[in-house]
Amino acid sequence: MKEMVLNAKVRFFELHISLFETLTEKFLTGHSMSAFLEYFQNEESFVQSLIDGCLEERTVSKVCEVLIKAEIYLCFLYWQDYAMIDIIYETAIKAANDHNWLNSVHKRLLLLKTYGSLVMGATEETKRLLSVNKQVQLSTVIQDTQLQGEFLTYQGLYKMFIGRVEEGVRHLEEALSLMETTPKHRTLKLIILQVLALYQKVDECKAMGNTGLVVIPEIDETRREEDGIHLNETRLTHNQPLQTEVVILVSQTVKNISTDTTSQFFSNLLLQILTESDSTIPTGATGRFNFHFSGVRMLIKLKKEQEPCNLNRRYSEFSSRKNPKIVEKNISATSSNNSEHTKANHVEALESEKSALDIRLKVLGEEHLQTASSYHSLAATQHSLGDFVSALESNKRALNIRLKVLGKEHLQTADSYHSLAATQHSLGDFVSALASAKRALNIRLKILGEEHSQTADSYH
Repeated sequence: MKEMVLNAKVRFFELHISLFETLTEKFLTGHSMSAFLEYFQNEESFVQSLIDGCLEERTVSKVCEVLIKAEIYLCFLYWQDYAMIDIIYETAIKAANDHNWLNSVHKRLLLLKTYGSLVMGATEETKRLLSVNKQVQLSTVIQDTQLQGEFLTYQGLYKMFIGRVEEGVRHLEEALSLMETTPKHRTLKLIILQVLALYQKVDECKAMGNTGLVVIPEIDETRREEDGIHLNETRLTHNQPLQTEVVILVSQTVKNISTDTTSQFFSNLLLQILTESDSTIPTGATGRFNFHFSGVRMLIKLKKEQEPCNLNRRYSEFSSRKNPKIVEKNISATSSNNSEHTKANHVEALESEKSALDIRLKVLGEEHLQTASSYHSLAATQHSLGDFVSALESNKRALNIRLKVLGKEHLQTADSYHSLAATQHSLGDFVSALASAKRALNIRLKILGEEHSQTADSYH
């Protein structure tokens, strides 16, 4: 009986690992929207198979093989939840290490974490990962050209992120010669060529085909009509998620050599992609909220770097329709249509946040900071929907985890007290609300001081 159950579990893992591999291929070959939406129809099964599959002898090698090709796909799936990418890859890296695959699979998996860090923005973590990868490569006698090409790509992008442009360009130009014809390498090559567009490489981008992923502004103004055709082709092939990811990565990489016009172009293009995706994603489709939430967060990231009035107006219109968390700050109560649309978005967000919480509970357990973050987000949406009793319970769970893991004097603990106070106030429990608000205020005063905006929020 035990063997039968084990065999059934292995077959379950094999099925979903194979399906995930198919979706990865779809994402990288012009059908990223359907790959994105299909993933969230069975998200829990995919996550379980990718993580627990690493613990099963009969599936661990297949999981690692699939993950080697999947960093671009996974990065967009979990743009708003990078911790999940980290968990998936760390589990696979440990499995590869345990099986003594140090010179092949382990190196590749280690490098793939660097991509996610890059898309989130150049950080100390990106620098650390590149340093570790460099040491791993130097310790290997036989050179892996595919791995070397990816390493040079990520190193070149990072150098350009931090302003060492000439050095970054040299790495990217060297990486081009090592790119292969796999879907992942074709996408990386398109990213490299567009980053090098200011070095007159636009024609090479177009020669690669798949013009839907060409996101740089056309240098020759007489070709603007042709660009319109490319965008139409992109819409017809439902490739918005991958195009969105390419926009973000290219725009971040060239920010130190971009003009104001180029920066505004990227923001407007991303806004156009998000707006056009309305007709692509069926209403009520699982994953719809995830796509728009990720897209709006990416748009905010670009928006911080330039503030044209036209973009601000269009951004506000889009974000107030698509992102419940942004709606709270921007929406006017004068329109009943807006109110109905907002409620629908909150309901959609509620389902997404419940799903994320369920996965974190299974993968990380109850007493983990990421689980606390899920409870905190869930409470905010429940509060917005007027379900104050449920919001109170979620806030208390988040607070209890943070108190246990972080202690009484931490800003995340203060955030939980602050949210709890708001919900207690809405329930009419003013004595408890006052006590929670005071605790939040005291923590913020001690850590941030009197004149910080979060301290001001507590006084309010």
